[in-house]
Amino acid sequence: MTARVLIVQGSDEAYGSDRICRLITGFLRSAGVEVIVAVPDDCAPGWLSAGLCADGVEVVRMPLGVARRRYLRPRTVVPYLWSSARAVRAVRRLVRERHIDLVYLNSLALLPLLGPALARERKVLHCHEIAVAPAPLRWVQRRTPTLTKAVICVSDAVARAVSIEADDRVVVCRNGIPDLAPALVADLESSVAPAERSPLEVLFLGRLSAFKGIDVFLDAVALLADLDDARFTIAGGPVPGETEYLDAVERACRADPRITYVGEVLHGDELTVAADVLVVPSTNPDPYPTT
Repeated sequence: MTARVLIVQGSDEAYGSDRICRLITGFLRSAGVEVIVAVPDDCAPGWLSAGLCADGVEVVRMPLGVARRRYLRPRTVVPYLWSSARAVRAVRRLVRERHIDLVYLNSLALLPLLGPALARERKVLHCHEIAVAPAPLRWVQRRTPTLTKAVICVSDAVARAVSIEADDRVVVCRNGIPDLAPALVADLESSVAPAERSPLEVLFLGRLSAFKGIDVFLDAVALLADLDDARFTIAGGPVPGETEYLDAVERACRADPRITYVGEVLHGDELTVAADVLVVPSTNPDPYPTT
């Protein structure tokens, strides 16, 4: 009998967890597992669903109750609770109708599905996050080993956030994204003692969000106003529905000709190879930054 796995993904983009989702899907299918991937219906179709469909994977868009920052505010909490209830009903119905053997939750942000509505022994959590705020999310992260069959953590730091003691239900699997590596490896293999370059190429590659520290990066660039022999490249997009930091980046580009914004990119390795300095100014504990 063919095993059936439902992978639930909290986004439909081309960032770290999305790429890991596609890799996991490919690995399971190569092992003879039937895979269905659920993506949230509160965001536009993106890189992940397009790639999965091209791979011949069944993709279902449905309410998932993803705990996004824009939902966890006083005026949006009640609508979020309602959407969470819809998500639980939708996933339970899909599990029942498609005879799903295991639900693979690929984010801690899938809060509603971590509860008792789905049997503990039929859930696995792949945790990419270290919960800092709000406090209830930190509490849930500590409880995940009792809520799921197993918790896969992307780093030792995430494992410590999940459980302060050794727990055989918590395993560490450091994310690797092989399709981002070839250009970096080739650059290392062919490199010689680098000559001084002019101008100095400085790169920020990641989400345009407070968590990834884009505001810190912009402040640092402003402090280097007298450094004429440098160019600053920013690559990445905002969190869907949150344009505050995109607006800040665009204002900075208009004010400072040294700054270039290239938007979202599919192959960040090419930019990384071209850079002299790669800046990762995360403002919260970063679980395992892809960059």
